[in-house]
Amino acid sequence: MLTLTEDLAKSYLKGRGLPVPSGGAASSPAEAAALARKLGGEVVVKALVPTGRRGKAGAVLFATSPEATEAAAGKIIGGEIAGYAVERVYVEA
Repeated sequence: MLTLTEDLAKSYLKGRGLPVPSGGAASSPAEAAALARKLGGEVVVKALVPTGRRGKAGAVLFATSPEATEAAAGKIIGGEIAGYAVERVYVEA
């Protein structure tokens, strides 16, 4: 079975002409903050792991500024969800 993370799934859908929210993957809190600056406004920071229930695991956080995005990514990156190490986050407008 093919397992996709959210960034790959959204890239696939976008490539086929389907609308997806603006966003991107980040491998560090600083990179997540830079994405938030680029996107502007409030963002959602999500762990990029191939499993569901990320919200229940505390790995989907809302941020209202690049600084809050950096802090949220810092809380998520380096953690573990359902046996998967969290190495990246998805920052979405």
